[in-house]
Amino acid sequence: LLAYRKEFFAVDHAGVMQNNMQVAHQLCGFCHNRICLLYICNVRMPQFAVDALNFAGQATSPGAMVVVGTALAYAPIKQVFLNWRQYVLAVIKMVVLPVVLLTILRLLFPKGGANDTLVGVAVILMSMPTAANCTMLTAQYGGDYETASCGVFLTTLLSAATIPFLMWLLQTM
Repeated sequence: LLAYRKEFFAVDHAGVMQNNMQVAHQLCGFCHNRICLLYICNVRMPQFAVDALNFAGQATSPGAMVVVGTALAYAPIKQVFLNWRQYVLAVIKMVVLPVVLLTILRLLFPKGGANDTLVGVAVILMSMPTAANCTMLTAQYGGDYETASCGVFLTTLLSAATIPFLMWLLQTM
């Protein structure tokens, strides 16, 4: 399932995207409903099944990074660093919107109150880089997944500067 490549996706005669991920989604939905039923009935899973699910859960983040890296491999290096629109959107997403949120929240909850943690968490969450599933969803629904992976890469790089800046701003405002 992690082998995202251009050949992995195919379009049928009606122009509808068909791929193997649809089968995986249906299987996950089927399993999810059964697992919820087991949880409600307080049925214990065998330890080997718990270990297997934990292992699969720990592999999701590295798997998402593999997908982003594979999509970046297809993108020209100019598209990654020289697309000024992505820089503008990244700054709006990671600096402007969190500062606006901080301003609104500080008007509602003045500094020094019991809600400082709430304000800090909300602002930092708003400034997080674009999630890797953006690339996977863009590829699945026929979008420009190379540009999406460039956005994920760029916002992850910029977060090394924007998150400390917002932490400083939280302490001063």
